[in-house]
Amino acid sequence: MEKEPKFVRKFDEDDIEIYYSNLINISTSPFDVTIAFGKAFINPAEAMSGNAEVIQKFEAMVQMSPEHARSLLKLLTEQMEKYNVRPDQDFTKEQKH
Repeated sequence: MEKEPKFVRKFDEDDIEIYYSNLINISTSPFDVTIAFGKAFINPAEAMSGNAEVIQKFEAMVQMSPEHARSLLKLLTEQMEKYNVRPDQDFTKEQKH
């Protein structure tokens, strides 16, 4: 009888680049799902002049199979459900320290 492989997750913050994204683009094909992450921002100098344009800059991309994308969707849904059951915390308002 063959043993199941043991998976060990390691998150070494020295090896992982933390990336903030407020912009996402998702495209699909029968073979893969591509998720591009980026940032949308307004140049502060342009905002002051009244000629502001929103700049969208994509900087990272992840490609995965449709099956892996379904797993990601399931995991994200589960995490957001956990996030939403915290009635004592309203993350939309400024937190006081």
